[in-house]
Amino acid sequence: MTEEQKTKPISCFDIVYISGQMSGLPDYNYAVFNEAEHFLVNTFGCTVINPARHPICENLTWDYYMQLAEVDVKHCDVIVLIEGEMHYKGKAIAHSWKNSKGALMEIQWAMSFEKRIIKMKELEGE
Repeated sequence: MTEEQKTKPISCFDIVYISGQMSGLPDYNYAVFNEAEHFLVNTFGCTVINPARHPICENLTWDYYMQLAEVDVKHCDVIVLIEGEMHYKGKAIAHSWKNSKGALMEIQWAMSFEKRIIKMKELEGE
């Protein structure tokens, strides 16, 4: 671990992958993923891989998107897990990486690739 990693959990040299619940949520929870990206870039100056940036195509399957995710996780330094509430048409809707089959797979990949795993809530407290 470098000196900067000891003082800051994410450095400007890190590539960070955002992981969280998308399936089953309005607009695939893109607004929350984009807010997380904005926070990470502006707080740490890091490079962010945001799965909400992949185009939505009707003929592409969940498995296809998970293949993209595996490659993204393999090439990142840190995976950040997001959860909380999203607001859609005046309603608050809870979302959590804990309820996401895809996010749980991404965590397994991150562990097998020996990536750092951090919860966004821990970063926001800084």
